Amino acid sequence: LVGYQTIQAAVNAVPSGSTIEVCPGIYPEQVVISKPLTLTAFTVAASEASNAEVLIQIPAGGATAAVYDPIIGHIFFQILVSSTGPVNITDIAFDGTGNNIPDGWGDLAAIFYEESSGTVDGVSVANEVDYGGGMGIIAAANTVQKVTVENSDFRSFDGLGIWGATDTSSSLTLNVKSNTISDSGNDGVYLLGSVLGTIQSNLVNGSGNGVGMLLDGSAATITANTIIAGTIDGPPNSGIEVNGGSNIVKGNRI
Repeated sequence: LVGYQTIQAAVNAVPSGSTIEVCPGIYPEQVVISKPLTLTAFTVAASEASNAEVLIQIPAGGATAAVYDPIIGHIFFQILVSSTGPVNITDIAFDGTGNNIPDGWGDLAAIFYEESSGTVDGVSVANEVDYGGGMGIIAAANTVQKVTVENSDFRSFDGLGIWGATDTSSSLTLNVKSNTISDSGNDGVYLLGSVLGTIQSNLVNGSGNGVGMLLDGSAATITANTIIAGTIDGPPNSGIEVNGGSNIVKGNRI
C-alpha cells in the first residue's frame, strides 16, 4: 500500500479506476477529481472497528477554489467531480463550517458533479451555510450523465439539499433514494430542467423557506417519500411543487 498526506495527493497519483481508501481523520482541503475512481473510508476489521470517521472540512482561511458552471453559476466546493466518471464516493463526512464566502460571490456545495457521473452512498453533510446558497450535492450536466445519491444524511444547510440541473433534454438522470434531508433553509430536493430519474423513499424533515421537493420542468418519478412540514422560518410551504414537465408523483406521505 502507498500512503499520501492528503486526499488530493492520492487522487493525483493513482491511475484511473483506482480505489482510494481514506484513513479516519480530518482533511481540511478542497478536492478536484477528474478521473474515474472510488473514494471511500478505510474499512477496518470488525474486531478493530471504532467510531472514527473521515471528515472533509473547509481549509483554514475559508473556501477559495471555485468553478463557473453555465447552468448554475459560480460554485465553491469541497469535492468537485469534473468532466469524468464514474466517480463513487462512500462513507465520507463533510462540514462546511468556516467557508468565509462573501455574500454574492457564489454558492457552496459539499459535492459538485459537473458534467460527470457516479454514485454517492452513505455520506454525511452538515453546515453548508452561505447566505442561502449552501448545498449538499449538486449535479449539473448538458451531456448524458447519471448520478445516484443514496443512504446519506444532509442537515443544517441554508440552500438546497440535493440539486439536479440541466439545460438539455434527457441529458441528466438523477436518482435519489433512501436519504434523510433535515433542517434546510430552502428546498430539500430540487430538479431544474428536464432531469430524469427516481426520487424514492427519502425523508425530508423541515424545508425552511422552501419546498420539500421542487420539480421545475423535470421528468422524474417521485414515490414513497415522507415530507414533514417546514417550521424553521415560519409556516410550512409546499410539500411537493410541480412546475411543468412530465413527472409522476405517487404514494408519498406529506
